[in-house]
Amino acid sequence: MVAHHHAGARLRTGAIFRRRARLVIRWLAVALVGALFLWCDRRPPPFYPFPLRWLLPTIDTLLVVLLVFRQNHGPRLILWLAGRFPPLPPIGLSDLLALMGVSGWFAAVLGAARDHVTLSVPGVEKDFRVYATRATDLAEVFRADGFYHLGYPLLLWLVHPFTGSNVFVAARLIAAASGSLMLLAAYWLARTVLDRRAGPSPDTPTCPTVSTPSTIHGGALLALLLLALSPLTVQYALFLGSDMPCAALIALSLAALVAATPRRSALFLALSGAAAGGAFLMRHPALVLLPWGILVCLARRQHPFPFLAGFLLLSMPQYVVNLAATGHPLYSLQAKNIWLAVYGNTDWGRWSEVPNTIGLDEIILRDPSRFMQNWWFNLRSFIGTGAEDTSEYGRALQLRLLGWPANWLALAGLAGWAGGAVGGVRRGKRRSQLAPSLLLLFIVLYVPAICVAFILPRFFLPLAPIYAAAAAWSIQAGITRYDPPPSEVHALRNLMGVGLVLLVFLWGGFQTGVRSVLNHQPADEQAIARLTLATVRPGERLLAHLPPDVPLAKYSAIAHLVAPWPDAPDERTALTIAQQQGITSLLWDESSGPPPLPDPAAARLGGAGNYGLYRLVPVMRVMSDE
Repeated sequence: MVAHHHAGARLRTGAIFRRRARLVIRWLAVALVGALFLWCDRRPPPFYPFPLRWLLPTIDTLLVVLLVFRQNHGPRLILWLAGRFPPLPPIGLSDLLALMGVSGWFAAVLGAARDHVTLSVPGVEKDFRVYATRATDLAEVFRADGFYHLGYPLLLWLVHPFTGSNVFVAARLIAAASGSLMLLAAYWLARTVLDRRAGPSPDTPTCPTVSTPSTIHGGALLALLLLALSPLTVQYALFLGSDMPCAALIALSLAALVAATPRRSALFLALSGAAAGGAFLMRHPALVLLPWGILVCLARRQHPFPFLAGFLLLSMPQYVVNLAATGHPLYSLQAKNIWLAVYGNTDWGRWSEVPNTIGLDEIILRDPSRFMQNWWFNLRSFIGTGAEDTSEYGRALQLRLLGWPANWLALAGLAGWAGGAVGGVRRGKRRSQLAPSLLLLFIVLYVPAICVAFILPRFFLPLAPIYAAAAAWSIQAGITRYDPPPSEVHALRNLMGVGLVLLVFLWGGFQTGVRSVLNHQPADEQAIARLTLATVRPGERLLAHLPPDVPLAKYSAIAHLVAPWPDAPDERTALTIAQQQGITSLLWDESSGPPPLPDPAAARLGGAGNYGLYRLVPVMRVMSDE
């Protein structure tokens, strides 16, 4: 008995010793690994010439991912939060996550836009001078223009009082806000398409568009991620122009009309029509939404009056202005752009060869085959050219709407939608694929209409939300087909896994879009604008003596600081008047020599290229004393 007791005590002691030994070894291993990471972070490890500063964060990230997916901890946590989320219908946890994600994206874009201080050229911002000139005068805003609609100048006129009367800064804010609106509309559109594949049925008395708060819209969040990290989306959330506001309103119109149900038919139809009318105020191509909306209403046996009323109400200012100035409510000179593409080989040097009033019928009838060849070439350039394109680089503009591999997943999703629609028609169940079929119809109408003239990637920006939804659909359909999830936990885990993998490939898309905008700013203008913003104190004014083609004085982040040039017979007298007016700084083009100051070198605060910034007040006081 005693021997048995002593044996049990020895076993317990040995077990305690082994546990303590393992604990000591574990802490020693942790200390050794920590010291190793600290050494590798500060100094290069053996067999590698540089410190591994990203090694520890990378391993930590991998461990977090493993912790999330081990035993489905991550999906279970999300579903637990969704089930206990405070009931705020119709907002659920997924909607809150989307709002938080878009808010973070908006803040990141605004942060990047702080470095956007002058026009990024060549590119879309060449047209910003026209918009900015019209935006400062309400009479110019409501002026008939056959090339530019009044919507974007009106939007600039409304916003620029809140940005110190700086139209450039107002345009930066509008671009970022429009990008956020497009992301939210894309999330709404993807949620409708992915969560209710059957589409709204007129025979169903109640067909809710919003699921219960506990439902996780993983596919819609995935589509939002794909679109938010697309370089094209980020680009035009930073570029100054009407492209992103128009694309955002088109996306909102698509989402509202696809989500329209018999229960909320009139409200959503009116919202869709109003968004379509606002998009038409921005750019001419949005007119495609009008026939599309009517066809959709007829296909779903809904009365199109709310849609038409909303469209006409928002687009009425353009009709009134055109009718009063020209007698034609749809006054447009866009046919000249078609001539430039068909006969001018998109050479802007030939712009003046024909009058602005050339008509579309004249362009077509002059050489119908040439017109069709241009249209067919543009259509192939959007879809993707083949071996018939013998140039060094082919074109496939639709692949530029999303980053890789989301762009190819989008094509697979579109093919799946088309196959589902054809199969549904053959089986007599056309409503089973109604929502995707409506989006395919819009693509079929929009792309051929745009291809009539010359094409650029930004012309197809309104299609990016549809392609993001199609990419998410293909992922969701592939997971369901080849690995049917036994529960919502497994389905969410699969989507999270795919989302993390795509995040690795798409993570650099945001910075790619930012760099493509910021790097095209002239370096000298960008540097002197930053120096001016850092030097000129609040409340001070700036005098600028620059060439007319330099946008710093009128179309830049420092334009609100620039005072009008005094009316004087010479530059020295103008500077004296400016000093009397309390102007404290001078921005001078030094290519023609230094400014007429007593000691320009002493007054010079800095410079970049041909531009110099000078302190005006002390020098002018010396001149006044003399």
